[in-house]
Amino acid sequence: MDHPNKIHSDDTALRFGFAGALVPGVALFAYLIEPVLKILGPDWLERGTVSVKFIKPVYDGAEVCVRAHVDKASPSTLSLGLFDSENATCAVADASLPPSPGAISAADYPFRDMPALEMRRVARSDGVPVGEVLGSLDVTLDLGALEETFLDEMGSALPIFRGPEAMCHPAYLLVQANELLARNVKLGPWIHTASVIQNFALPKNGEQLSLRGRVLDSGQKRGHEFIIVDLAMFGREDRPIASIRHSALIQLREQVSSSEA
Repeated sequence: MDHPNKIHSDDTALRFGFAGALVPGVALFAYLIEPVLKILGPDWLERGTVSVKFIKPVYDGAEVCVRAHVDKASPSTLSLGLFDSENATCAVADASLPPSPGAISAADYPFRDMPALEMRRVARSDGVPVGEVLGSLDVTLDLGALEETFLDEMGSALPIFRGPEAMCHPAYLLVQANELLARNVKLGPWIHTASVIQNFALPKNGEQLSLRGRVLDSGQKRGHEFIIVDLAMFGREDRPIASIRHSALIQLREQVSSSEA
């Protein structure tokens, strides 16, 4: 698998104790979100929320299935799971369509220039202290390019993401969150572990988008360095698009072989 994050290549993944190249979390999220859109409808893209957690590695070429459960007491709430061929749970998610998405303010997410590549923070908790404002990512949404690359790669079959009236696929938000992290931190092999998204509005084709945020938490867990960032995406004139709480292992503990132990 040709990917800038080499945890998605066999050789590097083996070095960290995995059986092969890991499927990116963004791809798994795209699988999980399909039943959300089928059940809750396009309105979810404008005010829905989802929380996803990646539990077990999914390897390149593996077969997976997604199951969705609708809460009978609250039909606008879904529980989802992604399972491998042995029925092991690889990822879980909860999605809902609240009556009102609440609000965020651009004043709470100040813009900061993106650092030069050589000035990126080290991938350790002391390099990304809690409260640190991260460099902001400015992008222009191009739904045509998104359809040609991202949607084909993710295998999305939902027609609402294709054609002249296409809407922006929600996994695009996580792609940009990953990009912001990589532009702020000198990442080696790393793993996306969880995300929480709250949608506020649909981004428009050709709209200039700004993704901003700060470090919410960072530290060590089982020998890995982790980070949690609080991000928000704004459109033209600081129109709120979405908030994203994004979690990752930014430095992995290498596997110690028996000969080295």
